[in-house]
Amino acid sequence: MINTLTNKFFFSTIPRWATVDPYTLSAKKPHTIKNILDGRAYESKRSAPVVDPLNGETFIHVSMAEGTELDQFAESQRKVPTHGLHNPIRNVHRYNMYGDIFFKIAEQMRKPEVHNFFSKLTQRVMPKSWAQAVG
Repeated sequence: MINTLTNKFFFSTIPRWATVDPYTLSAKKPHTIKNILDGRAYESKRSAPVVDPLNGETFIHVSMAEGTELDQFAESQRKVPTHGLHNPIRNVHRYNMYGDIFFKIAEQMRKPEVHNFFSKLTQRVMPKSWAQAVG
């Protein structure tokens, strides 16, 4: 949102579904990005750091599965059919479902708090001006 008196940006809310607050994200309040395994968030034993472009401190940790942990992911992939899931002739309902999902995403992005949330997330991991991040 823009304060019309000062033309400065201010942020008061983040979406209620957000798992990270890009406005307070820092080395003191880091975030861990987890993998998805069988539909659930999974934190690996090892993680890789992401450095804050503004000050060089680690402020995000990304789960990095390796070794025997990878067996779980390979087994999960074997459960997924190799054909037919996205075929619009065989699964018209899935085709329509994805259309509905993308419509809802576009609808949410029109909300200022959602739009600003993703713009700020972009800004936090790469040094960009507000106009560049919004673009």
